[in-house]
Amino acid sequence: MVAPLWQKSGRGGQHADSRALGLPQDLAGRLAVWNQEYGEDKLPIGGGGDRDWLEHGRQLLAEVRQCLAGKFEIAVTEPWWGETPRGSGSSRANLPSAAP
Repeated sequence: MVAPLWQKSGRGGQHADSRALGLPQDLAGRLAVWNQEYGEDKLPIGGGGDRDWLEHGRQLLAEVRQCLAGKFEIAVTEPWWGETPRGSGSSRANLPSAAP
């Protein structure tokens, strides 16, 4: 399973603990549950992916951004999150990268 939040570190990244970032316990819990549902079939690679799972991820992305606004820059690194992804220099994750 891939961690939903990553912190940019040098040329790569490392897992970012959602609770340590200051996310509300409820949001951190929902993010963890969503991430536990991850499987290769969820992503639109060689198929449509799981539209409901992806939409839920986009909703969580918006909530994470709102909660961490002004503290972290939240960036996505894959095209299925509904916005232009960061280049290969950013860390990769299922949900956005959290970089201070």
